[in-house]
Formats: sequence, C-alpha cells, structure tokens
Amino acid sequence: MSSSLPPASSSSNKILELEEQRSSALKSFNSKNRGRIDFEDGYVPVGIRFFPRDHQVIQPYLLSKILGTKHTPLYPIKDMDLSTFDPNDVVFDERCRANETYFYAWLVNKRGKGMVQRVVTKRGYWEADGVDVPVYSDREMKVMVGFKKNWTFYLGTEPEGQKSAWSMTEYRVNPRLIPADQMNDDVKTRIVSYAVCKITKA
Repeated sequence: MSSSLPPASSSSNKILELEEQRSSALKSFNSKNRGRIDFEDGYVPVGIRFFPRDHQVIQPYLLSKILGTKHTPLYPIKDMDLSTFDPNDVVFDERCRANETYFYAWLVNKRGKGMVQRVVTKRGYWEADGVDVPVYSDREMKVMVGFKKNWTFYLGTEPEGQKSAWSMTEYRVNPRLIPADQMNDDVKTRIVSYAVCKITKA
C-alpha cells in the first residue's frame, strides 16, 4: 500500500518561492561580478555582508562624509564620539563579520603626537599602536586614498591601564584626494576631525 506526503501549505510554498528568487538573484550577481563584491558606489547588494577592502572604507564612505555629499548606502555607517563610548557599549551589526562593526568617529579628542596617541573614555582609553600606514586604491598602488592606524583599548587610567581584547583600525582620507574646487574651511575641518573606525573584539 503506497503512501503519499501531505501537500505543502501555501506559506511553505511562498517561503520556497522567495528562497528560489533570492538564490537566483545571488547567482546572477555573482555571475556578473565574477564572485567579487565591490562597494565603490557605496551600496551593499541585498543579501550580501559588508566586508569592504581598506580603500573602499575611505572611498566612497569617508570621502562622501567629508564632502557632505548626499549618500544613502544600503549599509549606513553611524556617527560615534569615541570619548563618550566604551567598547562594551558598541552594538555589532550582523551584516559585518562576527564581533566587528564600523563607525564614523569624531577624533577631536585625540591627544598626543607621533607614536603615543590616546582617546580617553569613561572606563579606559584607546591607545595607538603604531604609525600611519598608506592605503592605496589598488594592488598596483597607483593612488593613495588615505591612511590607517591600529589602536588598542585599555581598561583603567592612562597610562597604566590593562590591555583588553578590543582593537580598532582608524581610516583617514588623503587630503590630496579632495578636488581643489571643493576644498574649503568646512571640508578642511572634516578632514582632520572625521575618520571611519572599524572596531573588533578578539
């Protein structure tokens, strides 16, 4: 005696249909882009995680912020004053890698020069680990779009704090990337005040 499975419900069919549409769209996207995900226009395709390369963090995201251009990417980077937030206050975005997120950071409270730079928070401080490293637009290193620097968070009072599992990469724009006809006092202030910071917990 043969038996048959009960017919699938309409809701189940709808779920399967949506999943097939998503799978088809993703295959089409991968086919057109040969498996590469680019964020040059600031948009993150639906269903794709936000894993930008270093130069893509600076251009278009940071550059658009500094120039004050209208920019509404599918991945909106939010503003944060590092001096008013501790890492434990950070809310991670599921579209990024695990324990990783991005912010526009206001760096006017950065203290010190050269190798020793700190940003003091409520329960500790961020301290720079090294010097600026150039960020180029491609592997041929034809255009330097900006700089990056690594930071570590310490719990307690500077300079005797306890090293934590939190780290940060600060991305800043190369001023030479700004078109001459758009360089004004407001833009100059944003260049030295704004960065994109990638905060990560090990």
